[in-house]
Amino acid sequence: MLLVHRVLPEPARLLRTSVWRRVKGPAAIYPQNSTAGLPDATAAERTLRTPRKEITETGGTAYLLSTDALPVEANRRRASNAARDDSLRKSSPGRLSILGLTNGPGRLRRWLGTVAAGVVMLTTSACGSPAGTPLPTVAPARPVASTTPPPADRIPEHVVVVVFENKGIGQIIGTGKAPAFDAVARQGVLYAHSYAITHPSQPNYLALFSGSTQGVTDDSCPHTFTTMNLARQLLDAGRTFTGYAEALPHSGFLGCGEGRYARKHAPWTDFADLPATVSQPYTAFPSDFNQLPSVAFVAPDLCDDMHDCSIATGNRWFADHLSGYATWAQTHHSLLIVTFDEDDSVGANIIPTIIAGQGVAPARASDRIDHYTLLRTIEACFGLVPLGVAAARAPLASICR
Repeated sequence: MLLVHRVLPEPARLLRTSVWRRVKGPAAIYPQNSTAGLPDATAAERTLRTPRKEITETGGTAYLLSTDALPVEANRRRASNAARDDSLRKSSPGRLSILGLTNGPGRLRRWLGTVAAGVVMLTTSACGSPAGTPLPTVAPARPVASTTPPPADRIPEHVVVVVFENKGIGQIIGTGKAPAFDAVARQGVLYAHSYAITHPSQPNYLALFSGSTQGVTDDSCPHTFTTMNLARQLLDAGRTFTGYAEALPHSGFLGCGEGRYARKHAPWTDFADLPATVSQPYTAFPSDFNQLPSVAFVAPDLCDDMHDCSIATGNRWFADHLSGYATWAQTHHSLLIVTFDEDDSVGANIIPTIIAGQGVAPARASDRIDHYTLLRTIEACFGLVPLGVAAARAPLASICR
């Protein structure tokens, strides 16, 4: 395990003292630039959860990440290159520190010596890109500028992202139980190795929307964040964003739930820098698709997203509500992204992900991708700086570029 955290300058000394005090108990200390190495054990993981909580309570950010091995040499080189990026270093308002859990503290010290105080990359056992290549992880940073946008004829008019719930790819695609999903998969690219970030639901939505799980490891509510997010990026760039949630009582509603609405599936409601108007009930989704915002996120309710109801129910909702847009997008320079938050916790967390629209050639892709990859691709479509972990992903080939 790694605990990656950023603390504000003022409480940094006190926080480091607290961290050292807590980690002295279970194992030896290996200090290097506010870095501690502990044996990989359940007790050590529990120990690091306490300073993580303290850091977030004092205005910092902290993320507990899983790793099975230290990064391979290629990842170390990428980490060093990324750490030299001035925009990432300048965007960090506080001090970035790392606490590591590893069986090899000497190797941990040598690895950390190659990484500057801005970016950390590590391997995970779950996914990579392309197939067989590990997906790196980068510590979140607030972007300060935009990247060069793609040519005007490659910027989509509209992107609609819809997220369903708790199904693995083998439960949806090619089973005959979800023909509307199969039909859209035949129109676009089906990603056969698309992984969720974690369990349960909420961290996956936050990752897709902000490039970070924001330290959230459960479905607790409410949360309020001040970090950058996709909607804020789009608004700052002169674009538009709306999150449409089915069963949302009214625009700007901040309750944790109401009927079949669940705030944990509407991540845009958690960010304080967004106007209330970006949060709309699904009934506001325009029948004239030309009136859609630049990017729209759609959250079906707890039944229609298959969380509480059957695949047949979700398939029927998808066919009734978004298959028309899928067809329209093919001739209106627009995209539909269909994905799931996680699988049913039985498999390897491989989820159905489909991208369809004008200019997207039908294919079955073998790339290993995740929610951060989707965010990185949307950002690339509009020339936005990749957020947090999305900076360690490459945009999907042939989508927008």
